[in-house]
Amino acid sequence: MLFLTLATFSQTGGVQMVCRSMTKALNHIQQQADCRFEMISLCDAPNDRNERYIPANTFKGFSYQRMNFCRYALRRASSARIVLLGHVNLLPLAWLIKRLWPETRIILLAHGKEVWGGMPGWKKRFLNGKAEIWAVSRFTKKMLVTRHQIRPRNIRVLNNCLDPFFRVPENFEKPLYLLDRYGLKAHHHVLLTITRLDSYEKDKGYDLVLDALPDLLLNFPDLRYVIAGKPSIAEASRLLTKIDVLAIKAYVVVPGFVQEEELTDHHLLANTFILPSSKEGFGLVFLEAAACGSSIIAGNKDGSIDAVMDGALATLVDPSSKKELNAALHKHLAFKYNPAAAALQQELSTKQFSFRNYKSNIEALLYKTNAYDNR
Repeated sequence: MLFLTLATFSQTGGVQMVCRSMTKALNHIQQQADCRFEMISLCDAPNDRNERYIPANTFKGFSYQRMNFCRYALRRASSARIVLLGHVNLLPLAWLIKRLWPETRIILLAHGKEVWGGMPGWKKRFLNGKAEIWAVSRFTKKMLVTRHQIRPRNIRVLNNCLDPFFRVPENFEKPLYLLDRYGLKAHHHVLLTITRLDSYEKDKGYDLVLDALPDLLLNFPDLRYVIAGKPSIAEASRLLTKIDVLAIKAYVVVPGFVQEEELTDHHLLANTFILPSSKEGFGLVFLEAAACGSSIIAGNKDGSIDAVMDGALATLVDPSSKKELNAALHKHLAFKYNPAAAALQQELSTKQFSFRNYKSNIEALLYKTNAYDNR
């Protein structure tokens, strides 16, 4: 079994996080089945490997050396029964593998935007006739069917899981060091968004939340909004200008990129996690928020629906409706904190999206059993 990826350990992002969990799951499965597993990464360097997910003897990184990556992948594929692709851009290599060894089983992980846009005819034909697709959500499956005419029977839905090393908190107290760092008080109702901040990511919905703040603050003066994530230079400038124009600078914190070791604590800072996105392939950040007991507001037009269990973990809103968003914000801001509700939120999410379930679902798909419900 061969797992080909672009970048898994050297970059941050949803696709990379999914590939890390997949790597760990496949490594566990091959140990139990006594078969050979290897992960090959185009962009990662050998020392980028994280030993928590994969041992050194089953990982090969090529530091962007494309020809060496391709030659090595083809050599290893010659004896592989299954080749799993972490990204659609690896399809040309998969096409060649299938041409040379027709019996090889090709599986593509389909995450979100990377498979929603334009796709040449040869890729569509290949996916319809020569490969399987594991889509992270029903929405991504729907996009593949409606936009690219991929046969539904070729696509299986494999929801993502909470990272196996994400620190699930034992209590829901707000971290004092972050309150001090950001000038917040324990009684503040903190709205939190964690996402990539880029001009190409405006469909994440944080602009809508900023626009709603001036009116909300009239009734909820203890409201504070933390927008965290790695910003591009242009987007950081635009955001700060917008915050100034709206005259809400005293109520908004833009801390930048959140280090992995502080991720759980930032979620604990929040009363409500909000990401009214319209273009989420799945939304791993919702799993993290729910595992930390946050109430959640999410969009109802994309893969977020799978991540919040069809609304069991969140208030779902139409991201294009200011009325719906404002109503959801008023509802959450008026809600009195309830530790029992936070504990239930954590229990539901960590059970549904556990690494154990994820690994079992992968095994069911690999061995083509009926143990996994593909809606």
